[in-house]
Amino acid sequence: QYSFGKILGVRWTIQRGRHSGQIEKIFPGVKSHMSHFIFNCSGESSLSLSELSEELETLYASNGKTYTVESDAPPRKGVEIPESELSVGPIISTYMTSENIDDFFSMTEFSNVYNNWIVHKLLSLKEDFGASETQTIEITRIWSNKMLQGSRGLIHEHSSGYPYSCNCIFYVTVPENSASYVLHDNQGNITESISVKTGDLIIHDSELKHSITEHNSAEPRRAIIMDYRYV
Repeated sequence: QYSFGKILGVRWTIQRGRHSGQIEKIFPGVKSHMSHFIFNCSGESSLSLSELSEELETLYASNGKTYTVESDAPPRKGVEIPESELSVGPIISTYMTSENIDDFFSMTEFSNVYNNWIVHKLLSLKEDFGASETQTIEITRIWSNKMLQGSRGLIHEHSSGYPYSCNCIFYVTVPENSASYVLHDNQGNITESISVKTGDLIIHDSELKHSITEHNSAEPRRAIIMDYRYV
């Protein structure tokens, strides 16, 4: 079964052009993949991902916890596997609920990246997720993952129960031989594997199943993940 947002995603593709490649010509910097969208901030000179990476390292040092297959993972509704098996291998994660999102927005460069780039991309897609009458974004959860060599993420989703709910992932640092972001259908079959790069922002419906392949680089990969809804 397709969620309402995914149905709109298909309709939007038909309205804009038969092939998703045509959408890039209309909206440079965005690629439509039916139920998900990808932007990249490489052309935004006012954003400093190196500074953001340093801010995240400070956050990891103060609030980070290392998750493995033997330890408890952050609680996420809708996950079909034991929470303890969500992340396999070493992964340092800071996990924030809506009550302490301020820990992220206290970071100067994160606030710059979010307020001057990310939120505008999220709002630009509200019609595609059936939320044309909404006015703004509410972040319901936010966290950052630092993937170390050998770590991966098993198939899961971020279903929240809120209307107009979506998930986005912003890639702050992606070294060579990093993991891919894999999309699945409702039966768990792989539909697409995305080779992400530094500066990518992936946005999709919160019910879209996904996983992460093994991170094979000795250099860590840093990403910020947000569950949000249009309100």
